[in-house]
Amino acid sequence: MASSVAALMLDARRAVGLIAYGAQQLTVMPERGRGHLWKLLQGLARARSVPENPLERVLEGAARVMPTGSTALVITPALEPTWLPGLVRLQGQGVGTAAVLVDRDSFAAEEALGADRADEDADTAWQQRRSRVEALRGLLADAGVSSEIIGADTPLVLRPPTGRLRRWEFKVLGTGRVIAVSTPWGE
Repeated sequence: MASSVAALMLDARRAVGLIAYGAQQLTVMPERGRGHLWKLLQGLARARSVPENPLERVLEGAARVMPTGSTALVITPALEPTWLPGLVRLQGQGVGTAAVLVDRDSFAAEEALGADRADEDADTAWQQRRSRVEALRGLLADAGVSSEIIGADTPLVLRPPTGRLRRWEFKVLGTGRVIAVSTPWGE
């Protein structure tokens, strides 16, 4: 998901970076251009979640390096709201925020979930998990953070970057000279 979002933003001529903590801190500074995608993919391939560096610690580190006007997109399966204050702190620094909540259990194979369990146990577990996701989503909404829930059965729909879609537009002057009146970059 992170690589798809990065590719979309890079295609829209946006600068994209990556901050992840695993066994060690990983920071890929924001750059523009499709060639930068390879650096991001290499970073994502090395990123691993470890208990010693929970999401709240990652957000603390991000608060030290993210400039005002940038946007933090948090992609996480963590349903505990302990990381929410870090995201709110980023907002207070003028950083835009959004979250993608990954319903990790929906990606597990039926065998891993215990296919021999009674259907009502599975339904109860699913309802409890879903209520935790919805509760976290409510807390995010209360904090002004937009969020999406992504599960195994959720189609990935990426919204285009903010701003008006632009294209080349030309004007032919009376002298026959052609000038660009609009470019994809708004110049």
